[in-house]
Amino acid sequence: MAVEALPSYWQTEGESAVAPASANSSSETAGDSAKRAELAASLTALRDAVKASEAAAKEAENATTALEVTRNAMKGKEKAVQRMALGMLEAQQREKVAAQEAVMAAAAVARKRVDCAVDALRTDWEQWELLHTRGYIVESQEQHGMHMDTEPIGKQTKFGPIFNDADLKVGQSSHRLQGRVHKQGGRVVEGIKSFETQSNELLDRRGWRRTACHNGRESFKKPKDAYALRAVADCSDAMQFVGPGQKARFGCTNGKCKRRCDKQLFHGDSAPPNAFHDERVWAQWCRDERNPSRIDEDQAVPALPAWGDVPLVMLYATQHNTPFCVRPFNMGGKEIQLILNAGDLIIFRGDLSHAGAEFTKDNLRIHICGQITRQKFLSQ
Repeated sequence: MAVEALPSYWQTEGESAVAPASANSSSETAGDSAKRAELAASLTALRDAVKASEAAAKEAENATTALEVTRNAMKGKEKAVQRMALGMLEAQQREKVAAQEAVMAAAAVARKRVDCAVDALRTDWEQWELLHTRGYIVESQEQHGMHMDTEPIGKQTKFGPIFNDADLKVGQSSHRLQGRVHKQGGRVVEGIKSFETQSNELLDRRGWRRTACHNGRESFKKPKDAYALRAVADCSDAMQFVGPGQKARFGCTNGKCKRRCDKQLFHGDSAPPNAFHDERVWAQWCRDERNPSRIDEDQAVPALPAWGDVPLVMLYATQHNTPFCVRPFNMGGKEIQLILNAGDLIIFRGDLSHAGAEFTKDNLRIHICGQITRQKFLSQ
């Protein structure tokens, strides 16, 4: 099998995004320049290895096809005739397969070199490691440096209901709402657009937006489609799920409601919980029909994704005492409740098992995903 091509890694647009301050900025050190030069060289080497691997795979495939065609044509003939006809083809096929394995090994080395070059451009390594071994980090506004005027977001956003259960039906209501467009039109609320911009800038400053080279699709994660999330306590503020084109309907339809926003089911935002962390879950996810990148049953399960390829999610708290429930990787599935203050930002992996907490008072948060594919799955 040929190594999958990585076109976006050597496009000028992609490389420019590595250095938001510009590679020619006077603030860039000689060390930074050397790191970028190594990345460029390693990407060139990987590109060459990919091309060689593709060519070798094609030659191996052709040799195998020629052998099979000849073998079928020789059926029923004398053994000596078969050996004479097939001997050279079998030797050629073995030679081509061996050559393919050699160039694939060289491509693997080239990939590793790119991984190292990418990692060298990342900063805040203690936080980066904690993010991927625990599943999340929490930073104050002073630490992350993002500044949000959140009051207009709550006033301007057109909200609608989001899931709080496994099976949604028209007429069902939710105390959990989301929105990103303005009440007075289809444009995205300015504060939400600002959050998208600042999220990308934050990850760029740390080199966290750049992927590793295992996915073969995109060289950068792009945080986008930010949403304001609102939890409402009063039943009159809850919203119902309506059919396409129907007007919004307010009012809780749950006769047993306790006038609060119930806790969500635990879930992962990008894949099932632990899908990129636990090899057993990863193997199941690789063949799951809901996975747009699923593999066939006869294909070998690839290695767990490198940290750089794992989707990231960010949640910004606008109010003090905002609860958020997580199941950290390093606590064996134990649930803990975090308490966020206004301005706090939690960055977590797309496969972290988490749940929106119960709210007895109205609460507003801002949420964004930075990943290659976006799907949401409930825990089993």
